[in-house]
Amino acid sequence: MTVELPTRKHKELKAISAILGISMKDFILQCILEKLDDKNALKDFAEDLDVIAFDKGMKSIEDHGYDTLEEVKKYLGLDK
Repeated sequence: MTVELPTRKHKELKAISAILGISMKDFILQCILEKLDDKNALKDFAEDLDVIAFDKGMKSIEDHGYDTLEEVKKYLGLDK
């Protein structure tokens, strides 16, 4: 697996790993495993994705110029 980070974050990762005396790979793996074990983190992540999806949907509705839910339903063919 390849993970691409901004240069600044890569330097942070490298420095923290060095301070801890472990490889960057081991540090990343440890962080991932902690997140996978943290059910609240997964719930928060899912909620963040829901918010992002909602915001994208609202932006799309605005971009199409719809003013009401009825107009959106009609466009989607859900008004029947």
